[in-house]
Amino acid sequence: MTLPPLPQDSDTTEKIDTAPPCGIFVRLDQAQSGPDFMRRLREIFFIINHADSAYTKNSHVVCCDPDMAKSLGRDQLKNCIEISKAQGIVFLFEDDVDLALDLEADGVLLDTARKDDIKTVREKIGTDPIVGLRCGIDIDLAEEAIAKGADFVSFHTGNKTMVDPKLAAVWSTLSELPCLMEGPITNDYLRADPEVGGEQVVRR
Repeated sequence: MTLPPLPQDSDTTEKIDTAPPCGIFVRLDQAQSGPDFMRRLREIFFIINHADSAYTKNSHVVCCDPDMAKSLGRDQLKNCIEISKAQGIVFLFEDDVDLALDLEADGVLLDTARKDDIKTVREKIGTDPIVGLRCGIDIDLAEEAIAKGADFVSFHTGNKTMVDPKLAAVWSTLSELPCLMEGPITNDYLRADPEVGGEQVVRR
C-alpha cells in the first residue's frame, strides 16, 4: 500500500485524512506458511498500525483459507485471532463457519458455491459476526447476497488478474456496503478510473 508523503513537520499529532479511503485485505494461505509465519504477521500489523503514523487508520482484514487453517492448527489460529483483535484488525475464515464460531473470529467469507447458504449461516452465526460472499464479477449475485443478509461482497476474476475498476464504481451506486476487490491491486489501479468508489474498496 503506497501512502501519500508525510508533511515535513513530523511532530504533528493530528491525524491526516489523506490515506487512501480503503483497507488492506491480507489472505493467509499455504504460500505464507513457515516457521517465521507469526513473526511476519506481526510485522504486517506493525506496519499497518505503527504508533508514530500520522495517517488515519483504515479498515483492514485478515482472512484465513481452509488449507492454511488446517496447517496452523487450533492454538496458532487462536494466537493469530488474538493478535489481530489487539491491533484492531478484522479476522475472518474462508467458508468455515464452525471454526469461526469456535475460535470467536470476526466472521466468514463464503465461496460462491455457498450463495444459497447465506441466510442459514446468518442464523447460525448471529447478527454481529461478519458474513461475506465471493461473487466473481456478477453484480446481480452480489445484490442478491446483500439482500439475503451478507455484510460485504467480494469481486474477483479467479486467475490472479485485476478486476475491472468500473465494477467498484457500479457497486458504489447500488450499495453503501463494502466490496472486496481481490487481486494484485495498487493505488495506481484505483486511480485508473476517477469514478471508482474508493471508499467501497478493500484491496488485497
